[in-house]
Amino acid sequence: MIVINKQFVFGVLTPILDGNYFGNIIKSIAATAKEYDIKIVVIGTTAHYYNHLYASDYVDGWIVIMDAVDDNYIAELKLLDKPVIGINTNLHCDDYIRVNNEEVLLEVGEHMKEHGHKNFAYVGDVVFHEATERFHAIEKMVALQERQPKKWFYNSYEHTLEEIVKELVEQDIPHDTIFCVNDFIAYNLVRLLKHYHIYVPNDVAVIGFDNSPTAKSFSPPLTTIELPIREIGEQAIFKLLNRVSNQSLFKEKARLEATPVYRISCGCSFDLNLDRNDEASETIEFLSQMVARNFNLGQLMQSYDYQTIIDMTWLVHSPFRKIIVGLKNDEATTGKLEVHRYHFTDHSTKPERIQIPHSKETEFPSKYTLLDNHFMGEENVLILIPIIQDNKELGIFSFVGLADITSLLTPLNTTYQLVNFFAAALRRAKLNEDLRNYSNQLEIISDIMYDGIWELDLQSNSIVSKGGINQLLGYPDKNLVSAFSKFLEKIHPKEKDLFIRKFQDHLQRPVPFEIECRIKHKKGHYIWMYITGQNRTSGYGVPMKMVGSIMDISERKKAESRINELAYHDSLTQLANRLNLEENLTPILKAAKANNKKVAFLLFDLDRFKVINDTYGHQAGDRLLQIIAKRLKSIAKENYLICRLGGDEFVIVIPNLIDMVLVEEFSIDLLNTINAPIKDQELVYTISTSIGVSVFPDHCLDAETLMLQADIAMYNAKTSGRNRVQLYNQSINQYNYRQVHLENQLNKALEKKEFYLLFQPIYNANTMKIIGFEALIRWKSEELGEVMPNDFIPVAEENGTIIAIGEWVLREACYFLKDLDPSMKIFVNISSKQLNHMLFLEKVEQILNESNCVADRLCFELTETAMLEDLEHSKKALYKLNKLGIHLSLDDFGTGYSSLSILNDLPIQILKIDKSFIQQMESGQKNKAIVEAIVQLSHKLSIEVVAEGVENKKQLDILLDMKLDYLQGYYFKKPSLINTFSVYKRNAFK
Repeated sequence: MIVINKQFVFGVLTPILDGNYFGNIIKSIAATAKEYDIKIVVIGTTAHYYNHLYASDYVDGWIVIMDAVDDNYIAELKLLDKPVIGINTNLHCDDYIRVNNEEVLLEVGEHMKEHGHKNFAYVGDVVFHEATERFHAIEKMVALQERQPKKWFYNSYEHTLEEIVKELVEQDIPHDTIFCVNDFIAYNLVRLLKHYHIYVPNDVAVIGFDNSPTAKSFSPPLTTIELPIREIGEQAIFKLLNRVSNQSLFKEKARLEATPVYRISCGCSFDLNLDRNDEASETIEFLSQMVARNFNLGQLMQSYDYQTIIDMTWLVHSPFRKIIVGLKNDEATTGKLEVHRYHFTDHSTKPERIQIPHSKETEFPSKYTLLDNHFMGEENVLILIPIIQDNKELGIFSFVGLADITSLLTPLNTTYQLVNFFAAALRRAKLNEDLRNYSNQLEIISDIMYDGIWELDLQSNSIVSKGGINQLLGYPDKNLVSAFSKFLEKIHPKEKDLFIRKFQDHLQRPVPFEIECRIKHKKGHYIWMYITGQNRTSGYGVPMKMVGSIMDISERKKAESRINELAYHDSLTQLANRLNLEENLTPILKAAKANNKKVAFLLFDLDRFKVINDTYGHQAGDRLLQIIAKRLKSIAKENYLICRLGGDEFVIVIPNLIDMVLVEEFSIDLLNTINAPIKDQELVYTISTSIGVSVFPDHCLDAETLMLQADIAMYNAKTSGRNRVQLYNQSINQYNYRQVHLENQLNKALEKKEFYLLFQPIYNANTMKIIGFEALIRWKSEELGEVMPNDFIPVAEENGTIIAIGEWVLREACYFLKDLDPSMKIFVNISSKQLNHMLFLEKVEQILNESNCVADRLCFELTETAMLEDLEHSKKALYKLNKLGIHLSLDDFGTGYSSLSILNDLPIQILKIDKSFIQQMESGQKNKAIVEAIVQLSHKLSIEVVAEGVENKKQLDILLDMKLDYLQGYYFKKPSLINTFSVYKRNAFK
């Protein structure tokens, strides 16, 4: 016997669980699987309802019987990369179990010809694969007949058997042999023909298919074809095992052989004594017992309450002793099942119940349970049936073993019935429980409503209030009588007019009277109340009185106020939020238009806020935003709308403007307020802001455009140097258009090969020899001409094209380096977007391999700001680059926000002093001292120093005295094209 070394679990999807065909196939699958220690999950899909993927997380392969599911479901299984084997199905499976339907029917046809029969007919359908094959076999036989009948196919899927037999009789039975798609059809056909005094086989022969247990004891004994049921299940397991093990362990058969069984219904002789005479009666008795059992159990379960049903004591009346139930919770949002496991021990009448962890549908039943030999015992099968009632799926039932699966006669669906009884009882019990809960809720609501009831006599205008509401308002009397005019005086002034108007409307026309208003407490404060009422009229339709209820809604109003606060205000700064702005801006503009006033819209954010936030942490960033919010409140007037849109972006709306001077003065005040030093714990920040201003109706006439124009103005303020106010105008709008046009051209530049590289040499300060080159990108646009890096690099970083551009630069530089003398290095600028990209390191290694470039001849130049955008990620990335052998240079040192600790924290080998420091050395000792200090500190940290931007002899002499390491600048050579440096190529260096 072949030994399988892995524990496999196979799934079986079937629309029916029992009966001669389905029951025997399932038992065959289970028996074969047990031989190889395979566990089986059988899912009764009931076809119409099933769309779940129970057990799909761990099932290794699937067997689908007939129309258990549809092709969409099969496609989902295939996405899980699990093989699917089909039995008697037209679904798109990976492989199929086929039976020689055509061959065996042709053989029976020849047999019938020996009996002298010539005219054949077929009663059946063409829905399933095997039925279709049987149809085609009969079709071939009919085509060979000497006399072609008008009709030979009678579709039992579209017509009842009664209709078919009536049609045959009306035609005087034009056939001498009728083939039936299965034995069940054959039995009923013979029975119905007898009603018309047409007898088998004397008047017509009838052939069945399946060889069900009662075929031999039927009157007359039925000629039929026996399906190789055992082999069908066996081959399905073998095919799956071959696929999941990727081996040809078992011999697969292209077609299985069905066998004719000739009995009296075709005209053959048959010895009844060869079979047990009592078999049919035993079968009927057994099935009768099962039906009676389920009927009694169904009746019994209707009297159970919810808890008794869930305790599963009723299962003692069934053959099952171990089950698992997964129930859906109406209130749950996780999509998980509440799972319970039940186990009847020996002679117990109540099962042990264990609640196990909630399970996803795709994990139910758990694989652990399936492999738990203590729970499963000798069984290797779990049967799953959805629990469905009133088209609602309540959960899933799982039975251990095949104890209730009959393989006799036609399917009785007894196991489905058990689950349906459970579903109906569970649904009924749940409805009863919900009804009780609803009754309790009505009682509670009634109690609440009777916080107070009131009655107003419209003739005397006196009002009586009863109940606890009097105590709530500070009055000891349970029944309080007062004049209606006195009651109206207790209503808050803001709601009094509305109360009177609604009251009068209700008396004059059929509209409900209900209102929420504040009523004065005896001590002077107000309490929110909900008041409803209904008038009562005389027989002549004259209003006589009003009765109603009154309820304290103070807590609800507090909750609503809190919800409103959360919905319309920023929780961190307590300022209005974006939703608040969107709902209020349009009404503000309408009011301004009505009063012939203006509205100023100021949009601003905090320059370099992200650097502070990332360097010192989000808590420090949050405290900074709170401080800014307090400052904004301190300078804004009460009618200004101050909003935090998100992040570090704020808006201030100034309504009802007459003079624009106010906007100018406030904007300057706003700049100064934000510029003021901010002390936060041990830290002191100095930050700036960029403010964009647009004005209604000067610049636009709607809220959306007003916000857009302020955004354009703010962007212009940033690009113009930050820390300034920019009033929107048409010229910056045109500038914004130019930026968009530049971005569009930039997106095409790589594809159009418009970029090129210049190289600027770097000199050894001691020998004055070239030690390497810095690669500098340039863009010559077909439409825009020569575009400076300062114009297109920020745009590339903002829209993400810097990643592809950076890769191009690195690749070109590496190929240039490959041809240089081995002693030389290449310096390549890396942006923050590149450094923080998840595939950056992988791309660097790829380019090094492509170009055969040696990593230690490559130096990446990064700014302080680039590294601080995500310091932790930068550290990891830089150390990995170092490990590859790549050198790292800190570019533009002194212009960013970092502290000197960055030199110690990060693996920097080279430091580049920004050219602004170099160019200012001649203007005073202070600037010279700064440069000298940077050089000395770097050398103490074993970091080499490059001075960039050297433009004259005086600067050079000062720098040489400082003993720095390398020099770069226009004094030596401007950035030039690659061919300028051909003298420095490999084997040419001197």
